[in-house]
Amino acid sequence: MYSLKTKAKFMVAEQIIGMIENNILGENGMESFMGWIEDGDVFFNADCYTDEEIAEATSLAKRIQDRVDDLAWILAPENDY
Repeated sequence: MYSLKTKAKFMVAEQIIGMIENNILGENGMESFMGWIEDGDVFFNADCYTDEEIAEATSLAKRIQDRVDDLAWILAPENDY
């Protein structure tokens, strides 16, 4: 059994992977990380997380959103950094 914080990290990591795969590898255009996770609503749509896990994952996502966005914009095919 994973701790609450570890579960939240897995939840957020899964969304980061999905966003990078869709927006960059799939060349579907860019959006912010918080836009991708619909400000945390994406976790409610999964129907397998507790309210506590959703709150922890959303909090973590908010803490790292700027870093994820920076990484995504650097990797974006249309960006020649």
